[in-house]
Amino acid sequence: MSHSAHARYRRRLEALACDAAVLASFAAGTGWARRYARFEPDSEPFATLVYESTRSPQRVMRVDVSEDPTMDAIRAEPGWLRVLSFDRDERLPTLSTIVSRPGSCMVVRYLPGRRCTLRLRSAGRPTRYVKVYRDDRGRRADVAGRLLWGAAGRGELAFSVPRPDSWDASTRTLFQYELVGSAVTRKLYGPHGADVAHRIGRAAASLAHSSVEPKRVFDAAAQMAHSIDVVHELARRVPSLAPMAALLLDELGACHARLGKRELRPIHGDPHAEQWLDDGERLGLLDFEAVARGDPELDAAVFLAELDFEDDLQLPVDQLEDAYIAGAEAIGLTLDRQLLLAYRGHKRLAKALRSARAVRPDGDQRAEAHLRRALECVAR
Repeated sequence: MSHSAHARYRRRLEALACDAAVLASFAAGTGWARRYARFEPDSEPFATLVYESTRSPQRVMRVDVSEDPTMDAIRAEPGWLRVLSFDRDERLPTLSTIVSRPGSCMVVRYLPGRRCTLRLRSAGRPTRYVKVYRDDRGRRADVAGRLLWGAAGRGELAFSVPRPDSWDASTRTLFQYELVGSAVTRKLYGPHGADVAHRIGRAAASLAHSSVEPKRVFDAAAQMAHSIDVVHELARRVPSLAPMAALLLDELGACHARLGKRELRPIHGDPHAEQWLDDGERLGLLDFEAVARGDPELDAAVFLAELDFEDDLQLPVDQLEDAYIAGAEAIGLTLDRQLLLAYRGHKRLAKALRSARAVRPDGDQRAEAHLRRALECVAR
């Protein structure tokens, strides 16, 4: 690990592990929570963090951390800190326009330079969720959302979706109406999690059986291409992991070749646990940027792979996996467990890269642990 980016930045990353060193640059006392952090070695800034006030009114601040002084930067132990309000994001130039619209606006999730999700309440209008994008990816989400809205209206889906509102190309903003429901994670992580996983498996399978015809294709070949990019980036950050990552790619490629091509079906593409809501009677599903024609095993792998990293589960992941698969089979969708394991290997590889991007002094070591788990998954 001596040649990893984390080794070169270790002292600064250790300083960033303490929020007090950062908060002192713009806030006094407590009342702030870190919501996002990303490490970009050999770039300036080399780290970006987002903090949200835990007291009303909501404030969301972005902190760029650089090795060298920049305009308006403050010297601190981790480096030079430049503090900006979230709506001054240079790569989301229309964000300030959206935030200044009439009504009450609350930040739900802010990914610096990429996307910001807002909850907008306006007088005389239902609550809407607003997503401001860096590019036209929101147009794709709008098209897919309308396809699923139509399928839900025809009774093809065993879940609800948000009612589409509009896509504003001039501001690269997607508007959708609020979908009522609470997060399923509390029940999923609890003693009755298998019941929730069964319902989610059945719901996801209903999409695979639907008449939805997305234009986008994300099959095994596309997943392999994406994983190759992930391996290149991971090897750049942690060179010592390159041989192990290359071995994983070989194993994944051999697995897909052995299983062969399959009939592609409509899939959500990213149905992790936090995307699901429950209104007490029916599940709801959010976010349609990754909707495509692909393997339903990918949806299962995304859902299960994220659970692999949760420490609060009261049931084993294997039990939740069996429940998910049983839910899918209950409406006639058979999932190939070998293909499911392969896709879980891809997702654990992606997790390794996320760990390498983390603002943590041990990010390289955590990346290695996730990479080993990916190889174990494929070996099964």
